[in-house]
Amino acid sequence: MFKLKLKRLYPLILLLVSFLLLILPFTWTKLNHVGGDDSKLYYLFPLEILKNFSLNIISDNGTGTWSSYTSPSYSTPFLAFILLIKTIAPFINTQLLMYGLTLALGFIFFYLILDIWVKNDNMYSFFGKIISGLFYILSPYLTYSLYLHRLMGIHLIATIPSVLYFFIRGIYEKKYVFIVVSAVIMSVFSNTLITLPYSGGVFLSILPLFLYIFLLHKKQFLLSAGVFFILFLLLNAHWMIILINSFFSSVASGDVISSISSNALRNGDGFLIKSVSQINNINTVVFNTFGSNRPTQSSTTVLGIIFIEVIAFAGLYLNRINKKVKEIYIIAITMLVVTFFLFSPNIGNWGVDLFLWLTHHVPGFIMFRNMYDKFGLALSISYALALGISLKIIADNVKNNVSRIVIFSLLIIILLINAKPLILADKFKYPIYTTKNSYDSITDFNSDFYDLVNYLKNVPDPSRYLWFPINKVNYVAIADAKLKNHYYIGISPIQYLTKKQDFTATMGLGSPYESGVGNKISESLFDKNYHKVGKYLQKLNVKYIILNKDVYKSKEIQNSFMYDGDFFDIQNNLALKKYLFGKKIKDFGTRYSLYEINNKYMNDKIYLTNDFNTISSDPSLNFEKKTNYEYKISIKNLTVEKKLVFLDPYYKGWSLYFTNSGDLVSKNIFVLNYANGWTINPVEIQKKYPASFYHKNDDGSINLELTLYFKPQKYFYIASMISILSLFGSLVYIILNFLNRRSRKA
Repeated sequence: MFKLKLKRLYPLILLLVSFLLLILPFTWTKLNHVGGDDSKLYYLFPLEILKNFSLNIISDNGTGTWSSYTSPSYSTPFLAFILLIKTIAPFINTQLLMYGLTLALGFIFFYLILDIWVKNDNMYSFFGKIISGLFYILSPYLTYSLYLHRLMGIHLIATIPSVLYFFIRGIYEKKYVFIVVSAVIMSVFSNTLITLPYSGGVFLSILPLFLYIFLLHKKQFLLSAGVFFILFLLLNAHWMIILINSFFSSVASGDVISSISSNALRNGDGFLIKSVSQINNINTVVFNTFGSNRPTQSSTTVLGIIFIEVIAFAGLYLNRINKKVKEIYIIAITMLVVTFFLFSPNIGNWGVDLFLWLTHHVPGFIMFRNMYDKFGLALSISYALALGISLKIIADNVKNNVSRIVIFSLLIIILLINAKPLILADKFKYPIYTTKNSYDSITDFNSDFYDLVNYLKNVPDPSRYLWFPINKVNYVAIADAKLKNHYYIGISPIQYLTKKQDFTATMGLGSPYESGVGNKISESLFDKNYHKVGKYLQKLNVKYIILNKDVYKSKEIQNSFMYDGDFFDIQNNLALKKYLFGKKIKDFGTRYSLYEINNKYMNDKIYLTNDFNTISSDPSLNFEKKTNYEYKISIKNLTVEKKLVFLDPYYKGWSLYFTNSGDLVSKNIFVLNYANGWTINPVEIQKKYPASFYHKNDDGSINLELTLYFKPQKYFYIASMISILSLFGSLVYIILNFLNRRSRKA
């Protein structure tokens, strides 16, 4: 009778644990934690980022630096979801709610994955799945990777288990609706491209499980995988088509595909792989003392060995359990061993050598070079799955209730002890992204910054901006509106908020095609060769300088990683400003001033010149930026051959054609080691084209009306429509299937 009543409480217990995980982030703070490599501003400005960034597919979509010709629209569905939450519940901290949902749903779906093989034959089986779900969601391998950095990949903690659950269930039950659900979840919530190192790591670790399922359900597995793969391609066509096109249309390592598979990157990161491997060996992984952010080995971390012992203890009962559970246990152990190796290959010299071999011979494997970070999610899943199956074995075979209670209680206690840094947010209060109290980093940007943003929105000139003083790490410091000595320190939000492109650091100066420009600028600053600095900036189309006075007020910022060494001091002199700064345009409160660059280095994004290697200005050319992918150009009184230069990174997709006819003027070529160039010859134009293509003046010169257009934009429209229709069709199919199931039950 007691067991029956308790069983009825199972759903309530699951709901209670999920609710506690949902509200856990709200105990950490009331403020937003933003900054760092991906800014985390998508929780605050999803609409602005959608409009100004994620739907741009050209290079004019950087965040304080250059970016390659790939579409950042992979994040569009995720941003749309966040925007929906902000619209429905504007009174709730969206960031904390998303973290809470990640914890709660990650727990629930991991429980459901175990439920496929582990049935609630007794209360210990049920609580074993609860413990394993908590072990997964509170894992130290997640705490010191995804939780610590809180980049977009953090939401994979819920996304990956949900995708795996629906995919496996779809195969077992032969219901394609679950396969469709898994493909939709992966496409909408995974931010596919930017989180690939984490999801790719999980895929490698679960290969033994997929192989096992394939051997049991060959035909269904292949059909389900085919449906998933095809639908995933259709749902992600809006960015995949542009990515594929960039592979064929780029001349250097500016695209994502070539950058993650280049020999230079693989060879250069060999030292990093060896260094990280030396820090972490198999002992540090087992005892949870891995990574540069972990504490030294202590009694609490040493207790982590208990989980391995429980898994090993369950193996003693393999002869007593049914074939199905035995097979899953062996598969789970295999997954765990594989992932232990990937997480920390420092198992003798052969381990590191094998990892290096994979890096050099498997395209894209270089993305796992910081392995303890990239395989943290994979190890959490493999470890928790092995634990869950083991607890099922123990629950069924250890008949002494006291022993079972002791084992399960001990696991819960150790689990909570190891989860203390996450539960109390201890490890999130270090000054990582801000100068003080980084965890409570921002309430809002200051009003001076918003004044600057509103001004930049209305500047028609598409030339670029430089933050000064220049730092080293592609970050910008923006003071909080209310909290003294609190700063947003992360990638520049200018592109997000204004659709303008800016540079913040030497690391980001230079094009994707010309490495080392930032280092050359840094060397020139140290050598006080300011003229050389100005010429570099001119070539990069820097026409405006934003003076950030907050840097001059804060010794902490000056002495931080942003200005490592004396990089601030070498820029804090009048001689440099005299060389670089031109006319002041406007002050924005006491924090920012906007200047033109010195006239010596003044330029335009599009200009005419006699020689591709000479940057010049010709008043006969005027242009207007219509959109990021289209410019209107007018050339008056053209009498001799001229070179037209467009200071965006070279891409074959940029086409210059006669506005009236659509015919190409000439072929795009690679100039200035990064930019686009066309030769315009009035004599050839008059010979080759009819008079309707141009206007001939009385003195024999001609006037031209031209359009500069980014051809892949047309593919983007088509691809976006494919993705939208695929998503709409998938949702309709899911809803109709759900309604049909309900009607059959009724």
